[in-house]
Amino acid sequence: MHKVGNLAGKKIGVLSLEGADRRFISIQLRRRGLHPTDSVKWVAIPADDMADALRAGELDAVAVHDPIGWGILQETQGISWNMLDSMTGAERERIDLTLGVGTKALAQDPGLAAALTAALQDAQHEFPAHRDELARLWQKDSDAPDDVKGMLDREIASHTVTGHPFRIQVEQYVDELKLIGVMPDADKTTDIAHRICLAI
Repeated sequence: MHKVGNLAGKKIGVLSLEGADRRFISIQLRRRGLHPTDSVKWVAIPADDMADALRAGELDAVAVHDPIGWGILQETQGISWNMLDSMTGAERERIDLTLGVGTKALAQDPGLAAALTAALQDAQHEFPAHRDELARLWQKDSDAPDDVKGMLDREIASHTVTGHPFRIQVEQYVDELKLIGVMPDADKTTDIAHRICLAI
């Protein structure tokens, strides 16, 4: 299978039926005119069982993120490949993680949010320069995936988004969640994003 449309009627393994991986694929399905729930069969399965299930034909695809995805690709070489990847195309500019700071912590240390943001911004510039060093350190871990360097080489540096650009990103997510029916269509996207950003 090389196209999202080929997933129609297929079994897709995910760690959680409520997880971000399933929602990522659901949005891709919906964009191509496929129903995000009814057009495929979602299967909740532990990460350790996914490679065997692919080899046995019990799954046709999996929706996971690294290092799990990278590990499965290594274990199933010859029968698996990346159909969709959030590291390519427009998806590579998307936020994967959001850091929130509690009001109690901010009251105790008013400069905490600015300090954390500055640290993340520094880290995004340091990652490419220290990729090899990170790979060497990670390889010492008994749980490290095979070919850590290969996995890190395909990763992109993080992109720290704050202020207005952050709200725009949240609006994009809201629109996509509406697309798959997770958020009510009647509510204005900008209003929802504004409320979420204020809460964060």
